[in-house]
Amino acid sequence: MPVLLLLLLLLADEIELKTGGRLEGKIVSENDEEVKLRTSGGAVVTVKRSEIERIEYKETPEEEIERRLAALDPDDAAGRIALGDEAVRRRLNDLAVRIYREAGAREKLVALIEPEARRLLERARTLEAIESIVTHFPETESAGTAHLRLGRMHLDADNVGEAERWFRRLYEARPGHRDALKGLVAVYTLMEEWETVGALVEDAALDEEDRRLGRRAIELGRRKERLSAEEMAEWARICFAFGATQSGLARIEAAHRLDPKDAEIAGRLADLYVDLGRLSDALAALRKSGADDRLESLAWRVRYPGEWDAGALKSAEPLVNRAIDGEAVDLSGIDRRVVEAAVRFGRRFEPEPDAGRVLKRKVRADAAPKDDPEWEVDYLVRPPKNYDPLLRYPLLVGLHGSHGQGEFEVALWRRDVEKREEMFLLCPTAGRFGWGSSTWGHSNVMSPLRAVMARYNIDPDRVYVGGESMGGGGSFETVCRAPGVAAAISPRIGTFRILVTEDPHTGKQSRRPMNVENLRNTPVYWIAGAKDEKVPIEMVQVGVKRMRALDLELVYKEYPDGGHEWFPEENEPVLDWFATKTRPRYPEQVEIYSDDPFITRSWWIEVVEHGGVEIGKTPHVDMDGKLAEERPKLKPAAHVEARVTSSRNGFRISAKGVNTLRVYLHDEMVDFTKPITVTVNGKPHVFKDVKPDVAFMIQEVRRTGDRSRVYWAAIDIDMR
Repeated sequence: MPVLLLLLLLLADEIELKTGGRLEGKIVSENDEEVKLRTSGGAVVTVKRSEIERIEYKETPEEEIERRLAALDPDDAAGRIALGDEAVRRRLNDLAVRIYREAGAREKLVALIEPEARRLLERARTLEAIESIVTHFPETESAGTAHLRLGRMHLDADNVGEAERWFRRLYEARPGHRDALKGLVAVYTLMEEWETVGALVEDAALDEEDRRLGRRAIELGRRKERLSAEEMAEWARICFAFGATQSGLARIEAAHRLDPKDAEIAGRLADLYVDLGRLSDALAALRKSGADDRLESLAWRVRYPGEWDAGALKSAEPLVNRAIDGEAVDLSGIDRRVVEAAVRFGRRFEPEPDAGRVLKRKVRADAAPKDDPEWEVDYLVRPPKNYDPLLRYPLLVGLHGSHGQGEFEVALWRRDVEKREEMFLLCPTAGRFGWGSSTWGHSNVMSPLRAVMARYNIDPDRVYVGGESMGGGGSFETVCRAPGVAAAISPRIGTFRILVTEDPHTGKQSRRPMNVENLRNTPVYWIAGAKDEKVPIEMVQVGVKRMRALDLELVYKEYPDGGHEWFPEENEPVLDWFATKTRPRYPEQVEIYSDDPFITRSWWIEVVEHGGVEIGKTPHVDMDGKLAEERPKLKPAAHVEARVTSSRNGFRISAKGVNTLRVYLHDEMVDFTKPITVTVNGKPHVFKDVKPDVAFMIQEVRRTGDRSRVYWAAIDIDMR
């Protein structure tokens, strides 16, 4: 029975009716005409006053404690505290907090509210959230910590007035608070109020080192226009010591500008940049200083995140790269973890002298039509202005609309991408085959993508696809044909290919978006105009409905008055959203739907042999409506849903329309030292001797071109 209803039974008010009957519950309101009673079942009953003989009121626990509290002598602190304790036992914490505050029972009050204050502070990210902790829990240690965080946040934002207010409030509330005092020293140092700084640094709450640094800050500050690079760096260290991080950063940057060759200053600046996640700036500072040893050390940390045996990796890296390039190299004597690290992080890239410019290039299509075997795809690529080949960068692939060009898409995205300066922009030109639907259309996306990823240090787990109109449909086609190629997509004013079928008996038509299931693990930010005259909103909503039915990750924005247009105001939100998405290398659940023998792979499953029979051909047309290609249509379609079952060291799979299924394996999915159980359609298949194979892994990387998502082995299940 719910707690609320149980309390209603235990604490029920009683209405005795003139007819002799009784009603029990809790009176929620009453006036001269009627009384409203909530019964134990939750219903509210209205009774006329004229029908009531009498009412017997019962107290709630809170009402009882309030009554007893009002009866106490105002000076009876012990009695009030006892009632506060009783409120705690009855889980009336808000009432207990009020009673403890009124009674001055600070220890009991803090013990009650500190855990909640600490929990909220750990989760607080905004100024408003942190300020609320100060307001609601002023007696707690967490409130003191909140004061400090607010002061430092304002200090970092150069809001010295607000910073001074928060540090001052804490210092006055808790005299001798060392961190509050240090915050005030930082504030008045930035305000150049040297007499005030001089008085503060003599406070007994500071230790001798604090006092020495404070005196030195006064000395340096009074002649700040004539400081050497070394003295600027020293002043920066003083700022850091007193919590003025951004001010310290500005000063050490100034010191570096004064003497960019000073390796010690450059090293300190680089360390700070690393702490702030500004790796490109850290590398640039070390390059200017000529600190080759520090640069090599940092470059190694950047390329190989985590703890690794540097010697083993340095010797393995060239061998692994040669093996991936197709050479016969013996890797058997190298620890496979080292081999995997070298595969993932061991590629080296050249600088781009034209970084920051839009570069026009072309690439031979990896699938060319028979009438044009030399088919090439034109594309535009813009590397970030500060491109550093040691760092990995996200990539946005922009797909233009029908009869457009890559230049059109660059114009739509360039300004917003340039604001960030940490993202590559790739905009191919589709030519007559468009995007995705035909083999050649898919090649129009994939060939430039592979070319750019081969030349630049692109993070394979942060590739994003967006486009409008035909390019919006191409965003869907690209990922539905090659699940896992992108971390996320954002189609605008475009939709899936829609399969329209008609019931031969009723004539009723149904619409089914094709291959939607293949979007599992690829989030979608979909933008549409309700008045789109080229892509009817009904066709968009068919896809939206299907995605939601499959519980796929979707952000959907529909503009009620929008037509067939770009919606430029969505650029920033889309880019912000992309920045939160990273491709999972080994997702727990994967899915594939395919009635096409050329669509076979989704993440770690592959349909090696379809079980369906060919029932016809699916036509694929070019942008002029001419037939470009026909591909077999299979029935039944292959549909596989697979999930990692770590508790059984294996997988649970539902499959139909499949003769042979392959499952790719990695240590993050299974334990190779134990038997692997694959349960397909309720039937278990046990594999006892599956071992990691370096040669298999290298071959897969060579085949897929994906050095981030590697597999050590695969198992085949015959389902006939």
